[in-house]
Amino acid sequence: MTADDDIIKQTTKLLVVGNTLQRIFSYCSREVKMELFRSHCYSIYCNSLWSRFKVATLNRLKVCHNDILKRLLGLPRWCSSSLAFARNGVNNLDVIRRHSVFSLKEYVGQEWLSRALSLNSKIEELCKGMGLRFVDGWDTFYGKHSMYTRDGVHLSKMGTEAYGDQLEKAVSSMRSSWSSSPLTVVHMRQFSSHWAKVVLLAGLDKTRLGQPGLARLSKTVSAPD
Repeated sequence: MTADDDIIKQTTKLLVVGNTLQRIFSYCSREVKMELFRSHCYSIYCNSLWSRFKVATLNRLKVCHNDILKRLLGLPRWCSSSLAFARNGVNNLDVIRRHSVFSLKEYVGQEWLSRALSLNSKIEELCKGMGLRFVDGWDTFYGKHSMYTRDGVHLSKMGTEAYGDQLEKAVSSMRSSWSSSPLTVVHMRQFSSHWAKVVLLAGLDKTRLGQPGLARLSKTVSAPD
């Protein structure tokens, strides 16, 4: 399921919740309505994991979320949504998503660090046992937010350049030991909480390594942890 599919699913679910709240609790006090809104409209499943989606799809969810509050309070649709949220002390969808992402990062941060260090050590030992070159990218990428895009997972332009420079150094140091045809595997140390990088350089002629064709012959395979 893509992020767009999940957003559409959550929009449908939110519409059902909103209609139910309006039908059953329309005569309750404002305080009760706001408490119901917090209880039923703050929990948007997996919203912290949405990274690639259409803006229009998310906007439909925002409109749905805003309309539920207005209908619950008996406000006209043309009134300011931001003002309605501010006056009643509840969070809009953007704030809910920011809190969810921050909570997720806080929760998995320390646990992931321990597991990642253990896994990387095992990968390094495995590479040494198989006679493979292990390229350590941990110090280059870990904890450096400028190396990543806003989602904290994918590399930014600066991160991509640093990744390429590190690979180039590793490739340069291995040129003398390469033959013209065998498959060479370079393991990049895991520097993202979601992906391990394995770079496959197949059938390279060491006399042509300096040419631009190297970039086209290189293939990066992303494998889930």
